Amino acid sequence: MITQDNGGALVASAMLGGNRRFSILPITTMHMAPSLRPGDAVLVDPSVVVYEGAGLYALEQLGRPVVYKVDSNAGKILVMCEDRQFKAQEYTLAQFDAALLGKVRLIVKVADPSWMERARAEAA
Repeated sequence: MITQDNGGALVASAMLGGNRRFSILPITTMHMAPSLRPGDAVLVDPSVVVYEGAGLYALEQLGRPVVYKVDSNAGKILVMCEDRQFKAQEYTLAQFDAALLGKVRLIVKVADPSWMERARAEAA
């Protein structure tokens, strides 16, 4: 689960599903550029606990939430970055589901990244 302690904040959003809870995950690396850059954020649906087809997913990597582009091919799950220096990783369905934190439902392009930093600091 994405929490205040590991970089996100749980929120409820009437616009995106009534009583469903979502996690806000700030983007801190360039591995998904140009689609996602540091300062952007994604809204993650943690109710997604298994692979639901191609899309952006939050996975736990070395104890941290990371967003990847995910697809499938020949029974394997392909976990990819937009940065081409990183090679696609192949997962079994079980490996993918074990690392899965949720599916990205919304991308937020933050106009003022310093505001996001201040908001996170105030919430802590």
